[in-house]
Amino acid sequence: MPNWKTYERYNDLTNCTHDITTPTLYAKSNGVVCIYLQCVDCGENTKEARKAGYDVSVLPDFDESFRDEVRQKNKVIMEQLSEQWQAELAQERQAENSEWWTRYNAYLNSPHWGKIRRLVILRDNWRCQACFESVEEGTAHIHHLNYDGYNRLGKSFAFECVTLCKYCHQQYHGREW
Repeated sequence: MPNWKTYERYNDLTNCTHDITTPTLYAKSNGVVCIYLQCVDCGENTKEARKAGYDVSVLPDFDESFRDEVRQKNKVIMEQLSEQWQAELAQERQAENSEWWTRYNAYLNSPHWGKIRRLVILRDNWRCQACFESVEEGTAHIHHLNYDGYNRLGKSFAFECVTLCKYCHQQYHGREW
């Protein structure tokens, strides 16, 4: 869903003041023919006019195809703006994600993380919490169940982590470590 800036850009590009209009004939659904003032820039009906003062025999028909063409062009503009916004949002998220991983990887080298890691392995009695096989010192992985503590306070808590063997951790995340 586009944001308000996208709608502002859209309005800036497509907003019409209907400065120049031309009288046209329009048949309503009940068959009554009336006069609509059609904007020459956007094709929209700006208002219904009184027939008095107009020679209805020389007035052109309301140009629905012109109006629909402008509406279609405006729809394409909105789609392009929306795609542009989505791309900008994806770029922002990628930058935020990259920054997060940089901070997180630095944290994984901290004394605090080393202590939490050891405590989690001891708490889980050197067993993978997925397959319950024993894990050795160098092969134990610590898996975060969530990153709430890290995201809010910059550090992990033992209750957010579990011990996994390398195989189960790879299986869970679907990637090599």
